Amino acid sequence: MDDAEAANSYAAIVPKFDLAQAKRLFFKGRSLEELTAAAKRLGDYKLEAELHAFAQALEDEP
Repeated sequence: MDDAEAANSYAAIVPKFDLAQAKRLFFKGRSLEELTAAAKRLGDYKLEAELHAFAQALEDEP
């Protein structure tokens, strides 16, 4: 197995970290700070902004 095949097989088993996954993790007990930090480490600024919007929506709920 060459490096390209190894990278592809690894990518296939690692779930994509997106807003839906972050919400699932949040409702399982992860903090928004932890999830936002993970998005920042990944360099996913769109997800980071979506998490901030999600946090704001939670604060705005009655």
